[in-house]
Amino acid sequence: MGLILLCASEIMYAQKSCLSQNHTFISTPRNVDLSEPITIPVVVHVLFKTDDQFISAQQVQDQIQMLTADFRRQNADTLQTPAVFQGVAADTEIEFCLATRGPDGKEVSGVNLLPTEEAEIGITGKFSETREGGQDTWDAGQYLNIWVCEILEDGSIAGFSSLPGEDDDWDGVVIDYRYFGLDTSLYPHHLGRTLTHEVGHWLGLNHTWGDEDNCNVDDGVEDTPLQQQAYRDCPTGDQFSCNSQDMYMNFMDLVNDDCMNLFTQGQKMRMHETIDQYRSTIRSSPGCALITSIAASNLQEKLRIYPNPTRDYIHVVYINDKPIVPEKVSRLFDLQGRLQMQSLSDRIDVRDLPGGLYLLKIQIGSEVSTQKILIL
Repeated sequence: MGLILLCASEIMYAQKSCLSQNHTFISTPRNVDLSEPITIPVVVHVLFKTDDQFISAQQVQDQIQMLTADFRRQNADTLQTPAVFQGVAADTEIEFCLATRGPDGKEVSGVNLLPTEEAEIGITGKFSETREGGQDTWDAGQYLNIWVCEILEDGSIAGFSSLPGEDDDWDGVVIDYRYFGLDTSLYPHHLGRTLTHEVGHWLGLNHTWGDEDNCNVDDGVEDTPLQQQAYRDCPTGDQFSCNSQDMYMNFMDLVNDDCMNLFTQGQKMRMHETIDQYRSTIRSSPGCALITSIAASNLQEKLRIYPNPTRDYIHVVYINDKPIVPEKVSRLFDLQGRLQMQSLSDRIDVRDLPGGLYLLKIQIGSEVSTQKILIL
């Protein structure tokens, strides 16, 4: 793969190519299935050349949870949406889970930690080629691929994405390591919303101002107002252009992370149409299915899991007499096999989960144990 040409040299955001007037979308309502949320399996390929480019499994989990919260409109900052836009703000009914099953059907963590010798691997295009120091794309019909790596040494590009319907040798989102995760990324892009923005592009959304600084170009979504140009930093108060109030707090504008807080109903429909048109097979992907075929090991005898039932926390204690203890990963699934949370901690906070029966899968090294957990 050669050099990726960016449609703009915007500091902090860019995408591989711009959505154009020739990019075909259904412009009339379709029979989009919104009967239940779409869960998109995610695989995160972390390509690190130096220690500071390394991203931990917990950082990945925090980022994916934030991504889901943004798309499901579950964050506290939704209260900052101006009253004039509250009526069009949407729970997109799209959520994300770290893959538990790989393309070969075997159990995976959803995170590939891969050392590389390539500097600025994101801009060279080698990120999606294993033979060039990157990682080949997992089946894009089953997974959202995210590559976390160095894009440019100076950090001037935070991320970019492929676009739906492109016939290319990679499919997914590329994020510079400095802009991935919560609080570990560079302020004021520290809440993981670089990924929210780029996944919006991956699902067919344009920038809210239409990528031209005038009032003649729209983003193709009816309930996002016409806008003169992009906003940056964190505007205060109401802002107006093109004879209407601007929705600068939309995830598809370029403001700081703590000033973004909504997708609209129209953007929701556009993303679901994109999935139906270009990514329909991801609806039935087994990428996040719970794997139950792994033979029981003696791990259960080394674990103390309490209390059960619980209403607030689950404590997971591993009793081991070996000097080196492998990393312990706890994953909590609902009975439909959907990942609810992942933790490396000995104490798992379940206070925000609805009551019911769950399956707690604990993996330590190559050993796996699964136990039913009742949350009150």
